[in-house]
Amino acid sequence: MNSRRNDLTHWNEFRQGSERAFSLLFYRYSDLLLNYGYTLTHDRDLIKDCIQELFLDLWRRKNQLAELEKVNAYLLQAFRRVLFRKIRQDEKQRFFQAGSDAGVILPPEDHLIEAESEHIRNEYIADKLNHLPQRQREIIYLKYYQNLTYEEIGEIMGLQQQAAWNLFSRAIHKLREIMTDHRYILPSLLLVSVTFKAVF
Repeated sequence: MNSRRNDLTHWNEFRQGSERAFSLLFYRYSDLLLNYGYTLTHDRDLIKDCIQELFLDLWRRKNQLAELEKVNAYLLQAFRRVLFRKIRQDEKQRFFQAGSDAGVILPPEDHLIEAESEHIRNEYIADKLNHLPQRQREIIYLKYYQNLTYEEIGEIMGLQQQAAWNLFSRAIHKLREIMTDHRYILPSLLLVSVTFKAVF
């Protein structure tokens, strides 16, 4: 909650022209956006270019920006638009490749994985996530690693809330199918899958 309040404070100070607040937002969210970008494409240079473009555009438009309720959801959605626009502009890019060596970068503070062998488990789960379709990888990242609501996820991905629920349910089901080593199954994913079966 404190970090959210700080984000809102920095956002409003940035809108008023504070370079310090702008820098704080950039350094706080650049890694987050980099990780999110890896769920959409494995082109690291493209992702970094889009992050730079996003923040430069925000700085240019700072006086036109509105107050926000949640900074991270806004930045994720804005970054997604920039990245997809870049992707459409360059037909030579290869997108949404499952099983790329680049892989999904898991947050170092990931609390969903049991700690018996964290490095091996992270590699195993990243590999399995990369076997999911792009939109399923994306929604798992937004839900688990960014803790967004289904309403917020729907706004970012251009889905109705019900459609976001359905997509997440399919992603969880598919991930459970491909995670054949049960030592590495995320307990939280098991719980969520049971919940979805009860609801749907």
